[in-house]
Amino acid sequence: MTRMDRLVLGEVVPLFFGSTLLFTSLVLAGGELLRLAEYLQNGESLMLVGRLFLLTIPGMLNLTFPMAMLLASLMGFERLSGNSEIVALTAAGVRFERIVVPVAVFALVVALAGLWFSNSVVPASSQGRNRIIEDVKRGGGNGLFSVGQLTAPLRNADGSLHTLVHVEGGANLINGEMTNVSVELWKEGRVTTVFYAPRARWITNTKEWTLENWRSVYFEGNTPGIFEGNSLETREKKVPLDTPEQLSALLEGRAEDIETRELARRARLLRDGKNLPKAREYEVEIARRNALPFASFCFAMIGTPLGVSRQRGPKGAGFGWSVVITFAYWVGLQTTSIMARGGALPADVALAIPNLLCAGVGLYLIRRVLR
Repeated sequence: MTRMDRLVLGEVVPLFFGSTLLFTSLVLAGGELLRLAEYLQNGESLMLVGRLFLLTIPGMLNLTFPMAMLLASLMGFERLSGNSEIVALTAAGVRFERIVVPVAVFALVVALAGLWFSNSVVPASSQGRNRIIEDVKRGGGNGLFSVGQLTAPLRNADGSLHTLVHVEGGANLINGEMTNVSVELWKEGRVTTVFYAPRARWITNTKEWTLENWRSVYFEGNTPGIFEGNSLETREKKVPLDTPEQLSALLEGRAEDIETRELARRARLLRDGKNLPKAREYEVEIARRNALPFASFCFAMIGTPLGVSRQRGPKGAGFGWSVVITFAYWVGLQTTSIMARGGALPADVALAIPNLLCAGVGLYLIRRVLR
């Protein structure tokens, strides 16, 4: 590492950690601290609130790393330029691209660390956090993630719902059994028939399940009809659902709380079962986890030349620019996510677009500085 590299990193690295603390504090103050204060007021223990606080931090850091890198690179190079360090280095024959290299390497390290963080630490902490919240809501119950609880919407390729499965008594999908089951059949946006059964068994190597001692409610016009299958001839009824593996991919829980490897497995199963909307939802979450950390690198490429060009601007302009750029990036990320969920673009391609645009803007600004 040359003296120039140490000079540049000496400006940017402390600002990065300070900016991370700043943005994380702002996000916490924006609402999460109020939730924690409410828990304390409602008599929850300080230990529980402390655990909830610690489990909240990783998700926020995952979002604030790119913002912090943008502000740090912008303000760091604004200082170097304001102190004529950039002028001195270029006068000594050092090209601006070479001055940017240490920041680019540091930003790449942050991006790779953020990639691991986003795929390993954040899902586990998010799941633990939501478990605590649900336990508090239920007065210490088991929460939404009790093993075997299932609500599975089965959709057509166009996204319309055709079957909705509710399991109240538990689902042992390894053995292909469900208890206290209701199966709603939908057509053209309305329920046509609802089956109830105390037990359902999977018919091996098919997508069909056998409902035992079933009864049903069917809807024709405004008059519902009831039929019970309790005789020897009608005690069992076969209904087409999905395989146990495909149903397990629809277990309750947010995509943000599921490990990346499990998300990928569920997405494959759902595609095999033609449940494309839910499969795309999982694929978008995977792509977001892989794309968002590299915003740190792209933002660094924007912040360094922008800091040089903004050296004579008003104080605090760097913070304002970081907020504006981050907002524009976030809007782009949300827009491309919607496109990917709708099937307009593959998830990996769609969520890479904001990073590519940011990198292109950064290269353009660097070329302007070179002129």
